[in-house]
Amino acid sequence: MKCKYCHKPVGLFSSKHKECELKHFALLSEIKEILLYKFESSELLDYLKLKQELSEIIANGYVTDKDFDGIVFEIMNMIFSGNCKINNFLFPVFFISMPVELKNKIISLEIYKKYWCSFFENYIRGLKDGERISDKYSNLIKIIKHDNSVSETLNTTFISLLEEKIYKYLKDGIIDNDEEDDISDFIEQTTLSGTSSLYDSTSYQKLVQSLVLRDIQEGKTVERIKIDNLPLLLGKKENVLWVFKNVEGYEEKTGHKYIGGSNGVSMRICKGVYYHVGASKGHSVAYQYQTPLGRGIFVVTNKYLYFLGVKQVKLSISKILSFEPYSDGIVLVKDGTNPKPYTFIGFDSWFVVNAMQLLVE
Repeated sequence: MKCKYCHKPVGLFSSKHKECELKHFALLSEIKEILLYKFESSELLDYLKLKQELSEIIANGYVTDKDFDGIVFEIMNMIFSGNCKINNFLFPVFFISMPVELKNKIISLEIYKKYWCSFFENYIRGLKDGERISDKYSNLIKIIKHDNSVSETLNTTFISLLEEKIYKYLKDGIIDNDEEDDISDFIEQTTLSGTSSLYDSTSYQKLVQSLVLRDIQEGKTVERIKIDNLPLLLGKKENVLWVFKNVEGYEEKTGHKYIGGSNGVSMRICKGVYYHVGASKGHSVAYQYQTPLGRGIFVVTNKYLYFLGVKQVKLSISKILSFEPYSDGIVLVKDGTNPKPYTFIGFDSWFVVNAMQLLVE
C-alpha cells in the first residue's frame, strides 16, 4: 500500500502518512493566502505564470491540479460574494488564461454575473451628465461580455441604464445633437450596438422615433430605419419614416336594423293567439359597428399612413380630419363626403401624432 500523497509505502491498513497529510493541508492554506494577496494587490499574474511561481510549494505539498483549481474556485466564490476584494482590471489577465473547464464553472455562477452587473452599474451611475465611459472600463466590459450568458445579463443592466438616459432627455422634447452623441457613445462603449437587446428595447425605438421627428422638424431626409421587402410601392419623393408590426386594423361601418311600431293594443283572436295593432309604423335605425381589417403592418411615410393587413388602407396625412390617440393605438378619421373612423391597435401613438402634426405645418 502506498501513501496517496508521497506515493511511498505505508502500513497495511493505511492509505497515507499522517505527516504527509498535515503537510498537504498546511501548504494548501499557504497557497490560498498567497492567492488572496495576489488577487487583492496589483501583482496578479496570469494563471499559468502564477502556478509556475508556486510550483515548489505545489510539489512539496503534493498539490494536484484539481487541488489548485479547487482553491482558485473557492477564492472566486469569496470575491463574487463580496467577501474578498479584487483588482477588477487585472482579473481578466488571470481569467482568460484559466483552463476552460474551470473558467466555465466560474462563469456559471449566478453571483459572477451579479457582481459585474453591480460593478458596472455603480460606475456608470457615478458619471456626471454627458461624461463618457472611460476606455479602461469599456475594454473591461468587452472582456467580461465574451461569454454569451454573461453578455445577456449585462445587456439587461445596460438597457435599463440606457432607458433612464433616453427618457431623461425626452422630458424636455426632441433629443438634440449633443444628447444623441452621448447616447451613441453609451451604446458603443457598452457594446450594445447590433444586439437584439437594443433593437427590442422600447426606449431605443422611442429614441430613433425622436430623431426622425427632429429630421422632419429640420426639413432633412435621413434614412433612420431599413425595412427589407416592404410590400408597398412608394410615390415620388415619398420616404418611409416608421413601420409598426403586428397591428390590428378596424374600419367603422354603418348598419341598419328595423324597429317595429309601439303603443298599440292587443286583441285576442282565438285561444292562445293575439294580434297587435300598432299606433306607429316600424322604421329603420342606423347603428355603427367595427369590421376587422386583419393583422398587419402600419406604415408611416412623409405623405401617407398605410395599413397592410387582410385589407389595405391608404390615408393621406393632409386629409386626416381628426384623430384620437391612445397608449396602445389610434383612431383616425379621414376627410370626405362620409367620414368614417379607422382604428389601429398595437403601438404607442406618440410618434404618429407628432409626425402628422409636423408634416402638416
